[in-house]
Amino acid sequence: MHSYYWLEKMEHDGESLVLHLAQLVCGEQDEFIGLPLVVKPESPRFSVHFGEVGAFKTVPEMFDEVSEGAEKVRAFLFQESSSAYMKEMGERLELARDIEPGSLRHHIVYAENAVTHVLSAHAPVVSERPR
Repeated sequence: MHSYYWLEKMEHDGESLVLHLAQLVCGEQDEFIGLPLVVKPESPRFSVHFGEVGAFKTVPEMFDEVSEGAEKVRAFLFQESSSAYMKEMGERLELARDIEPGSLRHHIVYAENAVTHVLSAHAPVVSERPR
């Protein structure tokens, strides 16, 4: 069974980036779409923490997708081995000047409302947040 997520909040302090996600669960029956997927108080919640970020961008989900070659790390987290975004931004890192371009990794956090592309030297730390 597929799981779907919603980006609830993004925090950036100039160096690290934290994305807060909630899993979408079945809502109340309605006359239009049956059982909609919604965020509820009991929805599992996750934080995706990137310690040092070279660049990032968030795109509405309807305008972006994860490539077929991306490696799935978790239901909402992917890693691209080579991408146009990494090539474009690799030489002009906007946020962290001490990341070596050869050490960059392109991570994608996929949610139903937004897709966030993150270039960082290290994999993110994912943790489940208390409900």
